[in-house]
Amino acid sequence: MKKTIGLLLVLLIIMGGMMGCSTDTTNSDDKQPQEEQQDISKDDEDKDKDVDEVEDQDSTAELNFLEEKEGTILIEGMEEDITLYLLDGRANGFITYIPENFIVETVSSGEGDAYNIFSNFSGVKREDVYIKFFFFSETLKEKPVLVGEKGMFTASQLDMQKVTNGEKNHNWSIEEYISRDGETLAALGNHEGQYFLVTISYPVEFGDGVVPRIRKILDEFYWLDTQTHLVKNN
Repeated sequence: MKKTIGLLLVLLIIMGGMMGCSTDTTNSDDKQPQEEQQDISKDDEDKDKDVDEVEDQDSTAELNFLEEKEGTILIEGMEEDITLYLLDGRANGFITYIPENFIVETVSSGEGDAYNIFSNFSGVKREDVYIKFFFFSETLKEKPVLVGEKGMFTASQLDMQKVTNGEKNHNWSIEEYISRDGETLAALGNHEGQYFLVTISYPVEFGDGVVPRIRKILDEFYWLDTQTHLVKNN
């Protein structure tokens, strides 16, 4: 009888040990997939973070432009090499390049921001040879008045006449005006809801040398938000 009881105790101890081992193994298996899943999720988060950082770097890289570069213009049918310098107008969402022998003056007021680019050949500034970009305040929602008593133009420019649509010089302009002597042209545009005005002026006898350079400034004009050129054929 004692032997029987002893055998039963031994069997119970062995069975208890086997059940304990089985329980430990099950718990270990349950924990392992969870740990692996956590590691995989962390890897995915790290990859997403890396992708976002790369995209941010690419976006920043797009905003990096050469301070100086070489270009060509056509003067009387002949190519001429020129050096171009960056005009950084990021405050108004654009950049462009201006040829050597031109200078830039910026003016800001409650009405808007101006970038006035004057001829400066041989260090002599010509007030009558220029291209000006004026960006109206973003709070202005109605089309600005250009001519008339409350218009943008100065007293000397009040003789400017509106150009008919079929004779406009720029495909991006809403409306254009030209002076009676043909020396000053003004073009009103709108980009993403903001109005801007481009005014070009030069004596007729300066046309051969000035026009190609002004055209180059317009060709290089680039909107940063839409990543498009002002002149659509670029």
